[in-house]
Amino acid sequence: MFGYLFLACLFGFVASIWGLIRPYLNIARKWFFVTTGLFFLGMPVAGTYGQAAYEASPEAQRARAQEQADADRDAMLNTAKVFVKAELRDPDSTEFTGLRVVTVDHQQAVCGLVNSRNGFGGMAGPTLFVYLPAKGLGAVSFAGMSTRADNNITHFCD
Repeated sequence: MFGYLFLACLFGFVASIWGLIRPYLNIARKWFFVTTGLFFLGMPVAGTYGQAAYEASPEAQRARAQEQADADRDAMLNTAKVFVKAELRDPDSTEFTGLRVVTVDHQQAVCGLVNSRNGFGGMAGPTLFVYLPAKGLGAVSFAGMSTRADNNITHFCD
């Protein structure tokens, strides 16, 4: 790729020098237009090289990795919301607070608080939960549901 950039610069240099010395030489005008044309043909090549060089740069790779991580995080949070709502009596009244994706021992989980209407129509109050994804399926554990659920919450959310 560096060769294309070098050629584009060389054509630009030749066209510039040609423009300066042409009035003093008795050479046909067409050669000036040929070298100028080569210069303008070389510029898109140089632009393409510049774009390719940027895309291969560490900054661009970090930006793409961050965008992908943000998209993965948002998808995981949305999946957790769907699984939690499926466990509740009134999913339309569900309110989430403090949602976060955590990684413990190379396993990701979503922790947060959920509040929803209970069977009497009142809000149950914020309840701590953890969502553990597993190959397209997932498990939701609520605080106070069982000893295992409390252990999962302690392990991932504290």
